[in-house]
Amino acid sequence: MKRIFFTVFAVLMCLGVCASAENFYVDAQNGNDANSGTTPENAWKTLRNVNTHPFQPGDTIALRSGQVWRGQILCRHSGRPGAPITYTSYGKGPKPELRGSLDMTRPELWERYAPGIWVTPEDKVRTLGSYPEFQEGNWHHYSEGKARTRWNVSKDEEGRTLCTIQTLQPTDRACDIQLTCSAFTLPQNHAFRLRCRVRLTKNGDETVNLMNEELAKKLAGTANLMMAGKPWSRYGTLSKSSVKAGDGWTEIELVFQGTVSETKTDGRISFFCGPLLPEGSTLSFIPLEAESVKIGSVGLFHDVGNIIMKKKGSEEEICGWKRWELESLKEEGDYFHDLTENRLYFRSEKNPAELYSMMEAACRCNLIDLTASEHIIVDGLSLAYTGGHGLRGGPNCRHCIVRRNDFLWIGGSWLYTRGPIPTRYGNGVEFWSGNEDLLVEENYFFQVYDTAMTNQGPDAGELKKMVWRKNRCVNCEQCYEIWFTSPEMTVKSLTVAENDFRDSGFGWSHAQRPNKRAAHFLAYGFNAKAEKIEYVGNQLGRTKQHMLWFHHPRASEFHLDRNRYVQPTENVENIPLFYWGGQPADGVTFQRFRELTGNDQNSTLTQE
Repeated sequence: MKRIFFTVFAVLMCLGVCASAENFYVDAQNGNDANSGTTPENAWKTLRNVNTHPFQPGDTIALRSGQVWRGQILCRHSGRPGAPITYTSYGKGPKPELRGSLDMTRPELWERYAPGIWVTPEDKVRTLGSYPEFQEGNWHHYSEGKARTRWNVSKDEEGRTLCTIQTLQPTDRACDIQLTCSAFTLPQNHAFRLRCRVRLTKNGDETVNLMNEELAKKLAGTANLMMAGKPWSRYGTLSKSSVKAGDGWTEIELVFQGTVSETKTDGRISFFCGPLLPEGSTLSFIPLEAESVKIGSVGLFHDVGNIIMKKKGSEEEICGWKRWELESLKEEGDYFHDLTENRLYFRSEKNPAELYSMMEAACRCNLIDLTASEHIIVDGLSLAYTGGHGLRGGPNCRHCIVRRNDFLWIGGSWLYTRGPIPTRYGNGVEFWSGNEDLLVEENYFFQVYDTAMTNQGPDAGELKKMVWRKNRCVNCEQCYEIWFTSPEMTVKSLTVAENDFRDSGFGWSHAQRPNKRAAHFLAYGFNAKAEKIEYVGNQLGRTKQHMLWFHHPRASEFHLDRNRYVQPTENVENIPLFYWGGQPADGVTFQRFRELTGNDQNSTLTQE
């Protein structure tokens, strides 16, 4: 009797979930965000409600086919077993498309800066009033690594907060010394201006001020608007900054544009100032008032990782060449994005809008963010023109399916700069750290800056029941990548099977990359325990460099078999297409790879 009761109870619970599930529709042309969204005739218009509505298990969010939305989908809620939350399409036509880009084909978006150089207009900032949610007094500091500091908070002669950081041992890493304010409330898409005064003295001598205009600009440029705790997500961008030297003090003005789609109570501002503070120096900092502002802008708040274009009269998509300084704009299509002023400089003999019928400035964002979602399905969408990732799943993503989607022209935005060369990034689908029961199948990846598909992360945890199956990857720098640097990570079950990989390294990014890594299978640091990792039954076509490129010596712990490698080169059996740690720098031949690792015993390598 007890077993019958629980069976009936479970069935009733399932029926209850199904009964409460709803379909929601989004129509970019005929919808209205004031509608209920529950029928095609009452569809929403934008992604605003998609990102804020409290969806329940079993709900379906359907975007109308043949339409385009600019922005991202943030999956805030989870489904349940048998009742996933599904993001998909409805109606006839091409897959509905999410774009992370700005349309730059309007002539008024460009003005002549110099002969052959065009630039977007300056942002205009209008003050709305005070910003009381910002807590002036909650400033503190953080140091790590080899940095040694002494922190003090007091009052100046006018009663204002005075913070000082004395550097006892310097560092060359920006994150080793941080000046931070947290946590404060940041409303949805809120912009604000913060002013502060800074001074840098040497060995306690206040008459020796090291803070000049150039150093103040560098300090201002390190400011980040972000989450106060893990995973320290970006909550906005530094839209504008300026410095003004005075009598003993330098005033810095910072304008931040928040990008959160809902109010956050854990906002944080951090200055990453490690290398700017020499040994024996004391940084003095006085926060002044903060104001809410409205920014009139083209919208270039996020780094532009690529500009994808079509010349008038042509259907061929070509890309711009990202440069890191204005002086480097030498060839047609070269561009420089000044993030301190949110302005885009472009090399063109005429107004670019006269020459190009399409100009998609791919800005840094993840088009779909699953965070730590469970029981989610993403099916039949097109994700295009972003400088960040196509879809990203955070730690502890479970029971999700990513199926039949297109990922087009992904990546290229600035990630960080360590040393002289900036690092860019961007993957098609990325799952971070430990995850469980994830299926990525029948997707199409085209022109991805880094890798089409990846599992990666530095944290401890477990990766279980991860399957990448029947995907097609073309003109990406890499097709599948894995790296886990923690020895406390365990890969319990990972399968990469029946995929079609071709033309790695023949895409747009290879020529622009300082670190060329064209490979179908790539692996960086791998300190995880490997219980089951298999790459089986894949078709691997042409590659510019390697079929397999592992930066560790553990290739024999990966199981590869029944793969078909094709490299259109004469004497292909003598080409060193396989590299892993400890082997000759150019790699080894297919036969030698099989002999040394025991892998691919039932695989083939041909030239056609």
